[in-house]
Amino acid sequence: MHKLRNNSHRIFWALGIALIITQVFLTTNGDNSELEFHVKASYYSIPYTRVYGVLGAWFILCGYGYWMLHLFKATSIGWMFFTHVVLSLGFIACFAFLDFEPDVGNLTKLSTIQKLLFFVLILFLVGQLVFLVNTLIAMIRIKRR
Repeated sequence: MHKLRNNSHRIFWALGIALIITQVFLTTNGDNSELEFHVKASYYSIPYTRVYGVLGAWFILCGYGYWMLHLFKATSIGWMFFTHVVLSLGFIACFAFLDFEPDVGNLTKLSTIQKLLFFVLILFLVGQLVFLVNTLIAMIRIKRR
């Protein structure tokens, strides 16, 4: 666990780069290789592959945060780090292997898989909040030394 925490910035950078490469591959070679947003009646529809780029950028930023902690020799809280990693990787696994295109206009007609993915999305967001809190606590601990 300690080795994983010390190399977490490299892991998140690799995940971020892999997700961005996946987005580029799917955007240029997929069936839906459009690069623009579609305006619907009351919401915007973003191509499915754009989410990979956003996730990739977020993971690169998380890697930067962990690198800053490593650079300043700050120690993060173990269970918070583990929670962040598990919830982040769980969301990527669910997102990559299952299709999630809900009808935003009618959330009551979601299938069971879509409800599960929505719940996993909420857990992912909680995991990212845990990352931010963990990083702030670790940086505050440095200033107290």
